Amino acid sequence: MSRAIIKVLGKGPTLARKWGGTSDMNDLASLTKNIVAYGPGDGAFSHSLEEYILIDDYLRAIDIYKQAIVEFMNIYK
Repeated sequence: MSRAIIKVLGKGPTLARKWGGTSDMNDLASLTKNIVAYGPGDGAFSHSLEEYILIDDYLRAIDIYKQAIVEFMNIYK
């Protein structure tokens, strides 16, 4: 995911620890530590009335996910 972000945005990701019960990752973390979430928007506003995303950020996120799939598939050639 980091490689995909760097290739699409031209800069490294900002890592953050996710707390709370807002994701299935909280349950899956007991099975694996190899888990990541990525998405556009400001996490400080997640699931609030002030939450929003810009269309350009949404479209870039799609490009990042597509590149992440390419990066993942390159690991298992």
